[in-house]
Amino acid sequence: GEWRQFFQSTNYVTYRGNQCGAGNAPSPIMLEESSNFFCQDLHEPLTRQIDPSVDCGRLDLTFAITPYALKAYFPYYSASCRPPSLTLSGRADFYILMWLEIHARSEHVVAGKRYDAEIQMVHRGTGRDTGQLLIVSLLVDANAPNDDLEFEWLLQQWRDAADSEATDCTRGTRGRRNLHQDFSEFLEYEKFSSPSNHNSNTTNEERSLQFSASPCLTDRFGNGCEPYGPRRRMFPYNLWQSIWYYGYSGSLTAPPCSEIVRWRIMDEPLRISRRQYKVLTWLLSQSRDENCELDTATDTKGENRRPIQESRSSFVQGVYHCTPENFGYFVYPPEQQ
Repeated sequence: GEWRQFFQSTNYVTYRGNQCGAGNAPSPIMLEESSNFFCQDLHEPLTRQIDPSVDCGRLDLTFAITPYALKAYFPYYSASCRPPSLTLSGRADFYILMWLEIHARSEHVVAGKRYDAEIQMVHRGTGRDTGQLLIVSLLVDANAPNDDLEFEWLLQQWRDAADSEATDCTRGTRGRRNLHQDFSEFLEYEKFSSPSNHNSNTTNEERSLQFSASPCLTDRFGNGCEPYGPRRRMFPYNLWQSIWYYGYSGSLTAPPCSEIVRWRIMDEPLRISRRQYKVLTWLLSQSRDENCELDTATDTKGENRRPIQESRSSFVQGVYHCTPENFGYFVYPPEQQ
């Protein structure tokens, strides 16, 4: 599969075979309000200040419909485009965003509720976190009276990808299916995202700003510290509806189910319309193989998620929930917002 090829072509992490059903920290799991551990994080996941001259944006994405998910890939390496990245509380090194993928319905269940979909933002670690993945999940609730415009744009790109495949099949120009598996230049990310281009001391510097330069406390929306304020987030982090989350240590939800993932599940869902949800589930069924036959793991209900796994070790997985009681918005001077 795609994950196995990723591991083998990049040597990013040692491939240890299929671990599905064999480990102590599986994913997805049920997340409850009464978590096993207290949140010890000092702040939200921190993103860079937006720099349109070098940052990759929505137009740099490559969209694909795979048998298991809708995916949107950022460039693996580009001399003129720096992929999004973020840092976590307590982690000095940054995580680079590789791709987005969407499953229906949600893979994680929060406080007994399974949401309509789950957008997973897959990052790889650098520095001391090399060999680790970070997946930030945004749950999706299809109960909004109106369409979400950002999500509608994503749907349109996948719709164009489906139309393009169908046209190629009609013309007989459809070649071997490409799931964007050429990872040979993947680690070239670091040539452009090295400390000289992306300050690896950002966490310490910004922590100093937060607790020294701006001693006041914001409300849950980042207000109350003029002229300091929250930082504008670049795409796709601007889809987040909250800065608070559930966190735990787990695995990939597809073979080989390697237990190398730091999970962050944002605790407020993105709301889309029912119409958008119907388009989403239709798109999930449109993957085609190299013979132009429909080839999808999506079932007749439009779902393509891994079932909930039983957590075998609450100590190993360490589920916790960060809320406004733990930290507020990270605030910056006006020139850094």
